[in-house]
Amino acid sequence: MEYTFDMSRGISEEDLRRLRRRLAELAQDEGLRIRVDSTDSPQAGSLINLLTSNGYTYQPYKSEGDDEQYLIVRRLH
Repeated sequence: MEYTFDMSRGISEEDLRRLRRRLAELAQDEGLRIRVDSTDSPQAGSLINLLTSNGYTYQPYKSEGDDEQYLIVRRLH
């Protein structure tokens, strides 16, 4: 199963806390799609640091037409 988490309007500390809780609930075989405004913004950097430091890997993804950007997140182990 894959869940979606919307951070396209910016990434606040509260958003990062909600994401930490959601990641803790993910089963090994589940994934998370995080919608972001830009995958190379400074705000996305704090999000990526949170993911990699907690044992998750991510793959940037752009929808057709590049109107939506996502990080596809999975557990490393």
